Amino acid sequence: MVVHPGLAASTVQEPLALAKRDPAKLTFGSAGNGQSNRLSGEMLRSKAGIDIVHVPYKGSAAALNDVLAGHLSMMFVDPLPASSGN
Repeated sequence: MVVHPGLAASTVQEPLALAKRDPAKLTFGSAGNGQSNRLSGEMLRSKAGIDIVHVPYKGSAAALNDVLAGHLSMMFVDPLPASSGN
């Protein structure tokens, strides 16, 4: 899971707590319906009992750009594209 830096979350528990305090405020992007990153978000929503809003994109790159720009709260990505390149 990657989150926008403005969310000030360094652990998975922090955005979950925010989602529980303020339902439907957080958004998560995906590469589209049926994609693994969509399913990851839905699984988190179900297991954690939170209400986060899914925003489908036509590919992961556009969704990740919107996380970085602050238009989305978070998304689930493969580790390689999300790495800093180090």
